[in-house]
Amino acid sequence: MGTATSSCCGSTPEAGGEDTATPLHLPFLAARLYAFLTATPLRRLGNAAILAILSEACHWFAYPEWLTAMLAVGAVLLCGLSTYRKGWLSIRTGTLNINALMSIAVTGGLLIGQWPEASMVMVLFTLSEMIEARSLDRARNAIEGLMRLAPDTATAQQSDGSWQSVPAGEVAVGTLVRVRPGERIALDGQVEQGASTVDQAPITGESLPVEKTAGDPVFAGTINQSGSFDFRVTAEAGDSTLARIIEAVEAAQGQKAPTQRFVDRFAAVYTPIVLVLAIGVALVPPSFFNGDWFGWIYKALTLLVIACPCALVISTPVTVVSGLTAAARQGILVKGGVHLEEGRHLKWLALDKTGTITHGKPVLTEMAVFLNTQVHRLAASLAARSDHPVSQAIVEAFRAGRQAGAWDPPAEAGLSGQSVSSSPSVAFSPFAPSGQKMMNRSAQPAAHAAHATGPARSAAASQKHGAASASPAAPSASPVPLFSVDAFEALAGRGVQGRIDGVHYVLGNHRLIHERGQCSHELEARLLELERQGRTVVVLASEQVVMALFAVADTVKESSRAAMAELHQLGIRTLMLTGDNQHTADAIAREVGIDEAQGNLLPEDKLAVVDGLVRRAQPVHDAGEVSRVGMVGDGINDTPALARADIGFAMGAMGTDSALETADVAL
Repeated sequence: MGTATSSCCGSTPEAGGEDTATPLHLPFLAARLYAFLTATPLRRLGNAAILAILSEACHWFAYPEWLTAMLAVGAVLLCGLSTYRKGWLSIRTGTLNINALMSIAVTGGLLIGQWPEASMVMVLFTLSEMIEARSLDRARNAIEGLMRLAPDTATAQQSDGSWQSVPAGEVAVGTLVRVRPGERIALDGQVEQGASTVDQAPITGESLPVEKTAGDPVFAGTINQSGSFDFRVTAEAGDSTLARIIEAVEAAQGQKAPTQRFVDRFAAVYTPIVLVLAIGVALVPPSFFNGDWFGWIYKALTLLVIACPCALVISTPVTVVSGLTAAARQGILVKGGVHLEEGRHLKWLALDKTGTITHGKPVLTEMAVFLNTQVHRLAASLAARSDHPVSQAIVEAFRAGRQAGAWDPPAEAGLSGQSVSSSPSVAFSPFAPSGQKMMNRSAQPAAHAAHATGPARSAAASQKHGAASASPAAPSASPVPLFSVDAFEALAGRGVQGRIDGVHYVLGNHRLIHERGQCSHELEARLLELERQGRTVVVLASEQVVMALFAVADTVKESSRAAMAELHQLGIRTLMLTGDNQHTADAIAREVGIDEAQGNLLPEDKLAVVDGLVRRAQPVHDAGEVSRVGMVGDGINDTPALARADIGFAMGAMGTDSALETADVAL
């Protein structure tokens, strides 16, 4: 009874259970090990490389051949299955490529017992394929980043007059869409009502926000700032300017791909020749000259291994490593050896303006004072209440100047709001970036006609604010506070206004001063002159007189002039491409020394210019060299041109993700 119990419930079944559990655990553990070794492509390649190195070591130290073979086959299986699949597909379709040649060569190496060599060739070829795949992933990421610019939904007006958030892809042309402050614009359109400023830098690259009022165009992906407006949709989501940028990037990358696939073009000719020779070596001697079949088949396989373009596949990464490393030490990321080789052929270099040649941030560059009063302090007091970049530039310049001990300059003579003397136009006064020096080149005395024509309250206000004398006051080390502003109001698309100590002032653009009837012929000429120089000009005025002009611009980087000079010494011609107006483009180009400049360009226009340069590039017959075109940029709007250029350069520190991913070189 005890024995039976022991047999049924005791140790015997347990022993049997252990015997049946062992074969169940081994496949499970093997599967887990294989899953760990092959979890990611990088891990598969790394483990395959370890096995290939171990196989080489076993062969070197004369370990058993079966161990060398097992390690080599394991390495090939870990990293080479994808190559074998693509090679088999190319053989079936009759389009022999490098994958077919590598598959045949590695297989031949295994068949003749060259275990370590076969596994290492497969590992190195897989490494080169992975590098190419990563490049394609970067291109896809760049396009996905562009697609995320435009919001997925838009607030559209319904048939009953209500407003509802709907998917942007469902909004039809002609629909009225509302945009609130701070929102990204979902679709292209034309403003119907309302006004605001829009940051168009993602699309046009303009450094300053653009005023938008009724009738002005707006673009998908741009950012509305302070105001709210309604716009009429002029293009579906799939046909917007942003969508065309994405299409242009894809097309440009597709055009560049053939130049980066030399190995495939080589293999299309080389592989059939090698196969024919190998078949000939295997069949002809035994068939016609009584040769040994096994010996000649072995020789044919050896020919396949020897003829494998290992040097072509492997040596390229090795030879460029030193060049890429040296560039990286200088802060230059080059995404492939081909770009190192093509750099010496550069003949044209197109450059974006904002953020590349200039700082990309507006600053106060010049100011002219027409009334002896603390005009900069008055203007900064009004501007401090606005978030517009031009206003902020005036405030920052005032604070920097005051803290440095600078004071408002004496007034220019000969220009007021309505009463202007017959004296010639006074030269404009540069505003030093440090805020420590104001130069007034007026030959006229500091007394201004505004004092005679302005009302008593303006004179009282000037007295109260501490009107400046003809000579600057003694510097003060302590910051001067801004005035308190009452009844402040933002004038959409025009500027701001407010009351300071009971006096009404406006700080606005050319349009505002013209509408107020304070734009005399002399003032009009001055404003047009500054605008032609690429400046954004705002005017400070009271109810009776124009008091000062403030010119704001995106300033040129100190290194830009030297860089252009060095490029010219290398025989490279330069071309500036910008979304800003042509006057601004010409002014910056003259200042920096750029050969040509084109303004008012949208992203597709930049792409067209670069494409035209690429197509016109012809071999230099006397030197036997090829002319290449480069593009330097940092913004989303530069992405299509960066992709189309022979070499695209992205500004790494300031560049957008899409520009960095699309470019071939990141600085």
